[in-house]
Amino acid sequence: MRAYLKARGQVLADALGLPLMTAVRNRAGRKRLSRRGVRKIVDGHLRRLDLKRPGLSNHALRHTGATLAYKYTQNLRAVQDMLGHADPRTTARYARVVDKALNNPAAAVPIRL
Repeated sequence: MRAYLKARGQVLADALGLPLMTAVRNRAGRKRLSRRGVRKIVDGHLRRLDLKRPGLSNHALRHTGATLAYKYTQNLRAVQDMLGHADPRTTARYARVVDKALNNPAAAVPIRL
C-alpha cells in the first residue's frame, strides 16, 4: 500500500471526497478509478496468476471483503458505508451469511480429522 501511495502521489478531492485508488499511468491520470477500471485491473491480475475462472472476480472479492468486514467488526453500518449501499437491507445479506456460518450446528460437533 505504501508503494502504491508513493506511486499515486498527491491527488485532489472530487465530489465524493479524497479518492484512495486513482489511475496512475493512463490518460485519466490521478482521477478516481471507475468500477470498470477496478474490474479490469483485478481481472488482469487474476489472469496473470492463472486464477481467472467463473465465480472468481472482483465482485466475488468484494463480497468476500464485505463478509469478512462484518464477521470481524459486527458493524453492519460500517460495512454499508464501505460498500456504498444506500439501503441497509442490501448489506444485511452479509450479516445473514456470517450469522448462519457462526450458528452452524455441524461446526459444534467435536470431530478431529
